[in-house]
Amino acid sequence: MNLKNLIERGESDMLEFKETFRYNVKTNTKDKILKKEVSKAVCAMLNSKGGIVLIGVADNKKIEGIKRDLSLYGKGNESSQLDKLRIDLDDHITNAIDIKSKKFLKIDVVDVDEKKLIKIEVESSNEPFCHSEDETFYVRDGPRSIQLSGKKMGEYISDRSKNPLVKSSEDLFQETLEMIYSEFRDWAQEKLKQNYSLEVNKKNQDGRI
Repeated sequence: MNLKNLIERGESDMLEFKETFRYNVKTNTKDKILKKEVSKAVCAMLNSKGGIVLIGVADNKKIEGIKRDLSLYGKGNESSQLDKLRIDLDDHITNAIDIKSKKFLKIDVVDVDEKKLIKIEVESSNEPFCHSEDETFYVRDGPRSIQLSGKKMGEYISDRSKNPLVKSSEDLFQETLEMIYSEFRDWAQEKLKQNYSLEVNKKNQDGRI
């Protein structure tokens, strides 16, 4: 499914729209509070099933692009503005969540309907992450990010550790080794059968001469 079709389906537990990163569309000024809304969604997806955060798409699914955000990053060319925005976004997520979260994220600039968007792909993490600005543990609940605390947070983390949504690199490595061994074993057995069959046929031919 392409990105435009995904947008047309609307927000869900694994898809979040943010019209801007730091540009307040009501006051037409920069607003650092908006940045937290982005990192909050990322944090919630890390603690849930993963997903995608799209910056430049309004809640009503209208594709606005990031031109207004870019205007806040100096008067250079668009390429320079994009670099500054990506650095700001990367720094904000690193500071607001944790530098360890970066291995679960992929940030790209994409074009949809001739407008540029920021796409943040988030992998689910077995390791819990809190938002450092308010030490809050967020998870996804449908198309929104909610806070869990106390007993509910403990139970949620415990359940995820017992039933992880993603596999660790060690698990994946072990599975790969087992798959290679299984394929080699099957190949070796087939070769032995072929060699045995050839030997039997040869003996039968020799016996008839």
